[in-house]
Parts: sequence; structure tokens; C-alpha cells
Amino acid sequence: MQRIPVDDAQTDLKQLLEAAMRGETVLIIGDDQQTVQLVPIAHEKQARHAGSAKGQISIGADFDASLSDFDEYAR
Repeated sequence: MQRIPVDDAQTDLKQLLEAAMRGETVLIIGDDQQTVQLVPIAHEKQARHAGSAKGQISIGADFDASLSDFDEYAR
């Protein structure tokens, strides 16, 4: 467990965040002995919903038409 004064935490914030992300307990102690703990938050994956992109995707009328670049291969 790391106990860090506020003044030191300001200069070493990046290292303290990395330590908290690794699962270490990081406590930042203020002048009046109030304490703050850095804790990583696990983001939950959102459930997928069928049809959520409806109306956002369109397919051109010539989607399945032959490409002129491949005419010589189609013979």
C-alpha cells in the first residue's frame, strides 16, 4: 500500500495511476489527514442489440454488379 502526500502525488500522478491500474492500493493523504484512494474502474461491456444500426447503412443498387477490372477474368 502506497501512502503519498498530496504534494508528491501532484508530481508523480502518472506513476500512481499506473500503480492503481495494476491493482496496488494508492492512498493520497492531504494536509488535514483526509485520504483519497485511487481505484481502477472495470468497464462493463454493453450488451449487443440486433437491429441497432437499422437505417444507418445503405447498399448501392449495383452492389452485386460485375466490376470492370475483372472483365478479363470472367471470360
